Amino acid sequence: MEEHAIKYQQTYNEFKIEFDYEEAELKKNMERTAKSFVRIGYLLKVARDTDILKESPYESYIDFAEKEYHIDKSQVSRFININDKYSKGGNSEELDDRYKGFEYSKLAIMLTLPDKVAEELTPSYTKSEIQAVKEEVEEEKKITDIEVMMEDRPEVPKDFSMLDHAIFYILENEPELFVALADEHFFGINPKDERIPEIMAPAGAKTYSVRIPTMGKYMLMFKDGDISLVNIRSNTKEKVTASDIGRSLVKIYDVNQEKDPADDKLDSSEDLWEHIYDAEFPRKEEVAPVQQPKEKKKESKVSSSKPEKKKYEKPEIIEEPKKPVSKTKEGDSENEESHEMGVSEAKNEEKPESTTWSGSEEDEKTPEPETDDLSLDNPEDDRYEYMEPDRTIEALEEILSDYERVVERLKKREEDYDYVDVTFDLGYAEAIYNAVQELKYMKKLGGSRR
Repeated sequence: MEEHAIKYQQTYNEFKIEFDYEEAELKKNMERTAKSFVRIGYLLKVARDTDILKESPYESYIDFAEKEYHIDKSQVSRFININDKYSKGGNSEELDDRYKGFEYSKLAIMLTLPDKVAEELTPSYTKSEIQAVKEEVEEEKKITDIEVMMEDRPEVPKDFSMLDHAIFYILENEPELFVALADEHFFGINPKDERIPEIMAPAGAKTYSVRIPTMGKYMLMFKDGDISLVNIRSNTKEKVTASDIGRSLVKIYDVNQEKDPADDKLDSSEDLWEHIYDAEFPRKEEVAPVQQPKEKKKESKVSSSKPEKKKYEKPEIIEEPKKPVSKTKEGDSENEESHEMGVSEAKNEEKPESTTWSGSEEDEKTPEPETDDLSLDNPEDDRYEYMEPDRTIEALEEILSDYERVVERLKKREEDYDYVDVTFDLGYAEAIYNAVQELKYMKKLGGSRR
């Protein structure tokens, strides 16, 4: 496939006049719409991909841009990237209709956003709101697929769709939104699904970012009457209707219905939220009548729902505490011999019966090295802390069992995790292998060395 198919018939002087005009327009107003940025990106492609500079004194398009317009190499790259992403067909001098009205500063932030996310944004988003969307995406990129799979799976109905999960967690973290929807859709006399977008996105554009345990981050995005559910990890999206959200709400209202109805008096939407999420509704503090209400802050078009994430923790090996050894004062030769005999007798009396150590008395009197650099990876390492055999094997079996749990989850991937594209981490395989080998070695020894 040909990467650059630019045809440009003008002379260098005509090309230079066009570039001068666009560059002058930018100097007038750097926050104008992206039309000039797209056009400059196109002209730089012309300079890069044709022989238009043959008549000029410049050796390359980088040299031309820097010496004629003080545009450095990084800025040249940005102009070209903007043309690639925001021009019609990705290689023209016209701005794509989807991005008309956007200022350059917003498009510059959107450059690194997944295409499916950028497509759902509108010029009504402020620069800070688009930056907030970008931060949500970057935060999810820091989490690996294996970490997503290892998250604790919540207790929700098995027939929940991806949209059901998203709505469920959005409303858990936004109780006031739940109340507004339930007042209309659950307690309302004549509930209509058509009212849902008006409640969830009163300004017409709105993004709800929600992290679903074991599934990753999704964005429910409202745009000019259209609704999309975007998967951040896979850069895919599905179209959603108000009726789809209505059906999700009906499923959510039925959560926890197995509870005794007498336990909950569902007289209000707040009571219903408490019944579903089994938590106390976070009510706002009442303002004293004498206090002047604060000016209402403009609602952001970007809302983030972040449920608490439980991190996977590797179990630790529990070691027996070291026995304190009393020291004699220097020069106290009179009590030195009796002290050593007392310590030796104490060792013989306190040593556990299950110990299988069979070394000589001289070995027993050899002081333990004072170091924390202990390793279970090297079978030849003589610096193992003393531990009863059963305790050692039990601890290693616990580690092995924990890693086996990873493997079991991977085996169930097609059944429970078919929506996640997982690349198996070889580090886990190596850890499992090492744990097995260490367990075999310790069992063969019959206990750990001292």
